[in-house]
Amino acid sequence: MCLFLEETKMSMKPIKIKRRNKYKMYLAMKRAEELAPHLPHTQKWVGKRRLYQMLDEHGEIVIKPNRGLKGKNIYFVLKQDDSYVVQIFDDQFSLNTRLELYNFLRDRIGRVPYIIQKRIHTAVVNGNPFDMRVIIQRNSIDDPWTVTGYKLRVAGDGKLITNANTGGSVMSFKEAMRNCNIPPKKQKGLLKKIKQVSLLSAEVLGPSYNYQLIFGTDVGVMQDGSIHVFEINRGPAIRGFTPDQMKTINQYIKAGRKAKKEFKSKKGLSN
Repeated sequence: MCLFLEETKMSMKPIKIKRRNKYKMYLAMKRAEELAPHLPHTQKWVGKRRLYQMLDEHGEIVIKPNRGLKGKNIYFVLKQDDSYVVQIFDDQFSLNTRLELYNFLRDRIGRVPYIIQKRIHTAVVNGNPFDMRVIIQRNSIDDPWTVTGYKLRVAGDGKLITNANTGGSVMSFKEAMRNCNIPPKKQKGLLKKIKQVSLLSAEVLGPSYNYQLIFGTDVGVMQDGSIHVFEINRGPAIRGFTPDQMKTINQYIKAGRKAKKEFKSKKGLSN
């Protein structure tokens, strides 16, 4: 574990999080100086003022559910000269004023908690955006975190979201690098850096939960090779990985279940 995280443990209490809460996860990770540069600016959806501020600051934003809906109900918003464009899956809508934009989004979002995030234009494979899902695990809360699997996900033609249920597909890292727009110089050591950032995200976020043994970190890479953590999943779907990775992931899951059972048993005896 890095020195900063050791110092953080001593100087700051972790932000405790119940269930999945993307905004609180962002706040918890943002406190780590080494991780903060990899986090897209994120705010809660709390009304028109916050929406306007994020648009004025970034020009392009992504509005998505705070608790996640497997890539569903995500709004990509672009500020143009005198209008706004919203893309939802394959559909695009043009709004003339920011008040029209706010009303359009409010009517669809309703009372569901949402977040607003600066849009990151990821690198593309054959013209389609891609990201990576990295699995980080540990056998027990006393063991170090380890990267046990990763997969590269490519969005379908004309789409912006890489989830399988929205038309995304899995591609090997090597094949993607051969067909992407990241310059060869920027590709050197890229996978190692992605793993390091993902590992750091788990190390930082782990203390926010009582007994967390697995995370799935969604990472985007821009054409310049910069790495951005979009979000972290507490219960990531375990599919689409190589057979060797699946074997390792399942070994960790099995060991984790055993350790968790023993932990609960000891805790019960101590009470």
